[in-house]
Amino acid sequence: MKKIISVLCIFVLLIGITACGGRASGDSWVMYEREMMAMSPPAAAPAPPAPGMGLVAQTAADSAFRDDGGTAAAPAVSRMVIQTANMSIESAEEDFGDTMAALQGLPDRFGGFIEASNLNNFTRMDIYGNERQERFFSAIIRVPVGYFDAAMAYISGLAELTAQNIFAEDITDRFYDMAGRLETRRLEETRILALIGEAETLDQLLNLESRLTQVRTQIRRYESQMDNMADRAALSTIHVSLSHIQIAPIPPEPAGLFARIGQGFSGSASGTANFFTNALLVLARISIPALAIAVFTVVVVRVALKLSRRPAPPPEQAAE
Repeated sequence: MKKIISVLCIFVLLIGITACGGRASGDSWVMYEREMMAMSPPAAAPAPPAPGMGLVAQTAADSAFRDDGGTAAAPAVSRMVIQTANMSIESAEEDFGDTMAALQGLPDRFGGFIEASNLNNFTRMDIYGNERQERFFSAIIRVPVGYFDAAMAYISGLAELTAQNIFAEDITDRFYDMAGRLETRRLEETRILALIGEAETLDQLLNLESRLTQVRTQIRRYESQMDNMADRAALSTIHVSLSHIQIAPIPPEPAGLFARIGQGFSGSASGTANFFTNALLVLARISIPALAIAVFTVVVVRVALKLSRRPAPPPEQAAE
């Protein structure tokens, strides 16, 4: 009987130890999961950018499913869209200065700023040999996204519109993806700072500080890229080029018969003079090399002739 009671006690003790071990293991797993969740990005979407960051309201096309199998309309989301336009306009030559001044004053009317501008003045010859003054102005103008269409309409009204291209790039997904990565790195930074306070050895401290430097570098890079995207979305870009209308050159009036005969003789004499002038120039260029070659040839020939005319030695001298 005592043996049976002893076996039962040992069995109960083993069951208790097993249960305690399983509970401890479960508690450790829960703590591990909590640690990993603390290092993972939040499930909710990051907060939208601050107002004025170039967001275009747009209703999402997808629908959210309910538990009962029905669908509910997805809420409107804010889209980040970069808008860019290329415009070419032409004005009358006498209106070129006023049109250029209006383009330079566009930021005063709609806001924004001129990122770059360039003015070219040059002279060229037309087909009749007349000099013509040419002017060309180009600028890169940044305007708030809300005034993008109004600014383009204003530019179109300044002069004749010859070309226009509009581009739009939706960067919403890229922006929110980068925002999630940034949040993850910030959580990692907080966790590393806490571990640095708990470090017990020098090696642990050095490894944590090295990782902290890497994380903070990534945070700064993400913040810079997000600021750049927000700036490009908040301020649309307009590339505009201005030129004045090209007027076809007026041909000279035809001359009379005797004037044309005189022009023919004059042209013939001018052509003959040019021919002889060019011939003299060619002769002058080749005269020095030709003279040197001729002198060298004469010297060689004379030496050869002297050697051939030298009398042969007497037979007695040849035998000796």
